[in-house]
Amino acid sequence: MAGIHFNKTNTCALVFLFLLTTSIVSQAQFAKKGLRLGAIVGTSINNFSSTFGSTTVQPNFNAFALGAGANYLSNRLILGGEFYQLNGNQSSATESIQFIGAVTTVSFGYCLLERKNTRLETSLGFGFSNNQIISQDKQNTRFQNVINNQLVLNPSLSIYQKGANNLCFGLRLIYSVGTGGESAWKYQSSELESGFKSNVNAFSIQLSIGGIVEFAKK
Repeated sequence: MAGIHFNKTNTCALVFLFLLTTSIVSQAQFAKKGLRLGAIVGTSINNFSSTFGSTTVQPNFNAFALGAGANYLSNRLILGGEFYQLNGNQSSATESIQFIGAVTTVSFGYCLLERKNTRLETSLGFGFSNNQIISQDKQNTRFQNVINNQLVLNPSLSIYQKGANNLCFGLRLIYSVGTGGESAWKYQSSELESGFKSNVNAFSIQLSIGGIVEFAKK
């Protein structure tokens, strides 16, 4: 499964696209009650302390993130949920490592600041993180597949802007914290503990593009 690398240039391009888009949409106030739906795209910085058997590749991934989220808005209170998948690759002349992840959370949030069509929000998500690392050499003499699944906390800071026809654009900063700390990874095939240990903490930058369904007009 091919991964997509997000470097600093890709991240800056995403931020520029967000700012450009929000600068041309018309002014419109947020609904007091409504449902905000959006697709999620971005990057997650997953740096693992264990080498997972590799001698020439460091498992530091700028993993591509893709998913979707939904939030119920009631004045300044927010109740939401989201799901996103992660994929990243690292390789050298002799070895390769692939990271595959999935994060599912339920979140509770609050609007810190609201100015016409713009909202600054903070939230805390509670959820589950599924993580898999495949490490192998290119001579097909070594193959390791390990997993680490645990509960996570996802504090975030977001800015959303509502445009014409109830379109909504968001930029989010998230720090995902694994509650298990630096825990052991298990072999995928046997679910026995491997000799590898590392946490699953990650910093993410995400764009959200979607719309708002209003439940009550002001």
